[in-house]
Amino acid sequence: MWSILKREVRNYMKNPLFWIGIAVGVWMIFQDTGPYLDIHYLKEGETIVNDYP
Repeated sequence: MWSILKREVRNYMKNPLFWIGIAVGVWMIFQDTGPYLDIHYLKEGETIVNDYP
């Protein structure tokens, strides 16, 4: 059973459609989560005011 699984995994690794699918999947995840990767502490035009004595 273990040898059959190893052979199937090797066959998947040799298939170029497998790698294209992996690349498309990673690209889609990045497109969905890309806006959350930028950290915006201040809004546009907002400045920091130091009112401490």
